[in-house]
Amino acid sequence: MAYEAIQYEVREGVAILTLNRPTKMNAFNDVMFREWMDALDRAEADEAVRVVLWRGAGTKAFSTGFDISPEAGRIGGSPPDRTPEQSRMSAERSIRYGMRIWDYPKPIIASVAGYCLAVAHEFVQLCDLVIAADNAMFGEPEIRHHSGPPIMITPYIVGLHKAKELLLMGDTIDAHAAEKLGLVNRVVPLADLEKESMRVARRLALVPALSLKLNKKAINNIWEQSGLREALTHNAGLVAI
Repeated sequence: MAYEAIQYEVREGVAILTLNRPTKMNAFNDVMFREWMDALDRAEADEAVRVVLWRGAGTKAFSTGFDISPEAGRIGGSPPDRTPEQSRMSAERSIRYGMRIWDYPKPIIASVAGYCLAVAHEFVQLCDLVIAADNAMFGEPEIRHHSGPPIMITPYIVGLHKAKELLLMGDTIDAHAAEKLGLVNRVVPLADLEKESMRVARRLALVPALSLKLNKKAINNIWEQSGLREALTHNAGLVAI
């Protein structure tokens, strides 16, 4: 499959998947979603790939979430004619994409520069490790558009009160604040982001693949015992309302 909205390469056992719509702040449209899923399937099937490194093109934005421009496709925005059922289906589709990350048998590292907002922020929280540049900004601004996050993962990552602050106020926070909340693993200078992200990816690639797969599943099961999957499914109905 030839890609137009992403870039894909394999280097030293690491599949590097780059969201490649920098003029649109790497916002997701239907084409990008399809290609992103295809690239993840491709990396999973490739035995030479041990780790996936996920990033955005340029330094202004990892991704600002859905592309809500009219030409972006129906998944991206909230057109005036969208019915509650269509909104629910869109939220459920976002959850399926997010759980693809969550259930992925190989580690996924998010390498974040610039803005990481809305559904992109939710996807990043479902990754296994997050390396952020010092210019990164994180946020869930959906409430400012009379909406809500389609993937309600934030309370599981940062805890109840901080989650409410982020989700009910819609403010953005910088990389260092995100690190304190546990949203990212580490913050590095922008100039060092690629080097550090690849260093971590290469280190993970040295761990036996089966050990990575089983330990990731074991860790995720802890969250699932607290009702993660059920909570995400229930949230799709609230988004429709």
